[in-house]
Amino acid sequence: SAKPTFRGAKIFWEAKCQSGMMYVLNSKHIFMFVHKDADMTPSAEGMRSPINQDAFVMPILYQGNLATNLRSALGKLTGIT
Repeated sequence: SAKPTFRGAKIFWEAKCQSGMMYVLNSKHIFMFVHKDADMTPSAEGMRSPINQDAFVMPILYQGNLATNLRSALGKLTGIT
């Protein structure tokens, strides 16, 4: 069967999306910036032992920012029937 499209763009179904809504994401204008010193790196404290557990955990650091360079390329359509 043919894939659904809207003005030539592919449409992906998501069951958790609210009825009557469509979110428009243009991947050409969405970027992820990751901090060079916190890109899934172990914390300086090293391994820790949680209280009341026979286990060790290692905190992992991550710092990122999702950004766009053209907000008008993204959108939300409402009242779709």
